[in-house]
Amino acid sequence: MDQNIRLMKHKKSVMEMDLIDDFLFGESLMNPETADLMTKIIIERATGLKVKKLLIDCQKTIHGFDTEYHGIRLDLSASEIDIREENAEIVRIYDIEPDNTQTGNLPKRNRYYQSLMDVKLLETSVDYDRLPELWSIWILSHDPFGGNRMIYTVKNVVEEMPQIAYNDGVRKIFLYTDGELGGNAELQNLLRYIRHTSRHNAVDPELKKLHNGIVRLKNSRKIGVRYMMELQREIEKWKRLIDEAKKEAEEQVSDRITEEVTERVTEEVTERVTEEVTERVTEEVTERVTEEVTERVTEEVTERVTEEVTERVTEYMVKSLIETCMELGASKEETTDRLTKKINISPETAQIYIRQYWTL
Repeated sequence: MDQNIRLMKHKKSVMEMDLIDDFLFGESLMNPETADLMTKIIIERATGLKVKKLLIDCQKTIHGFDTEYHGIRLDLSASEIDIREENAEIVRIYDIEPDNTQTGNLPKRNRYYQSLMDVKLLETSVDYDRLPELWSIWILSHDPFGGNRMIYTVKNVVEEMPQIAYNDGVRKIFLYTDGELGGNAELQNLLRYIRHTSRHNAVDPELKKLHNGIVRLKNSRKIGVRYMMELQREIEKWKRLIDEAKKEAEEQVSDRITEEVTERVTEEVTERVTEEVTERVTEEVTERVTEEVTERVTEEVTERVTEEVTERVTEYMVKSLIETCMELGASKEETTDRLTKKINISPETAQIYIRQYWTL
């Protein structure tokens, strides 16, 4: 129970959360008062387009091609409808993903998301011209390319003739909340508000309207209940990690002891029996020597293997906790504090592990 209390103390309260935090962002999308407005603001200020009709799907799961392949969960998927068309055709798909954890290899993650989304967009016998445009918009609390820009736009080009338009309908936009270069004032206002969601940063009419809805959402009883449920799921996840680590340690200790004791006992019994028996090996001597050697070797191997496995399990638990902290948006300082309290290691050792496993 003490571990549960400590974990909850390290978490932000709902009132302290910003929109860059995954929980508040998701709740805002499930709230009718804020979902449409927030989606519209993000799309229009990131792309420069004016959208009319949007169909919003939050926390959408797309499974892999089979159970053995990796699926994805989209924080926000929005379909733009061309209301001028008789059949109200989808012309663009927007995938909006906030990331406050510095997830590793963002370009390849974006590539995988795009591939699974594309395969769901074109029905059998429909021409490729009908494939909607796909815009990926990542909102990041870290600078993905180190240029101090608030917006990076990525698209495919013909390398030998970059002036040629290669229009595959795919755009990738990376927004850096603390960027200072590029973009415009409206985009900068939005990013500052997402990073630090406060009345002070709601500086234009759209953001003020959005903030009023966010405040009401934060003060609702239902979001508090859902947040406590989220915390409980996180606690259960951590408990499962510990149980898995313990089980793995027990299996490794058992396997290693059995293997090494058998090998060493066989070798030493042969040597000892050969020394004691000159004409023939008797059952009595073999049994006596085997028992003696087995006891001593088992003690030696158990001590050494247990020490090795303990080190490996500690490292496994440290790595798992660091990854969990990154998913939850914890800082490196908060992560260091959790490691010293949960794993019982020194702050210096915790910082060494963080440098090793904290992926960009």
